[in-house]
Amino acid sequence: MSAAEPVVVGRIGAPYGVQGWVHIRSYTSPPENLLKYLPWLISDHQGGSWQSLEDVQSRAHKKGFVARLGAIADRDEAAALAGKLIAIPASSLPVSDENEYYWRDLVGCRVVNEANERLGYVDHLLETGANDVLVIAPDREEGQNGESSLCLIPFVDQYILEVDAEARTVTVAWDADWLS
Repeated sequence: MSAAEPVVVGRIGAPYGVQGWVHIRSYTSPPENLLKYLPWLISDHQGGSWQSLEDVQSRAHKKGFVARLGAIADRDEAAALAGKLIAIPASSLPVSDENEYYWRDLVGCRVVNEANERLGYVDHLLETGANDVLVIAPDREEGQNGESSLCLIPFVDQYILEVDAEARTVTVAWDADWLS
């Protein structure tokens, strides 16, 4: 992923009040980090074309956040923004420390075990509270149809042996027989 690509960090929710404010859902950890990044990039649900938005007023509200975006001044205009994605340029993110990874950098990596057997690829990650979990999807061959099972591997030293970000490979202590 290039440093210029947008990284989705939140979503705009329902209007808040009548003066153009909206609820904001943060995807950052901790959630208040969302408020530290500007400019925000706003897009439709699929992340098509991005519109830069530098004039953002935001604040904590109950268990979440509310924001007033640009020249949006009334509830109807705010309602039109509901569901839009909030992103920032990837270059705005702090550089990760050694042996620390952004989830976006792991998604799509191929997963192999110690015997160099290909187990699949990282489809997504889950946050469980105790530790993050890699969700491994099997590789699909041309014309392969039907259901395929996912494999869950805890993102802990016991199972994650190496992450090679450049080669986009995660090596795990996981037997290929455990996938079926």
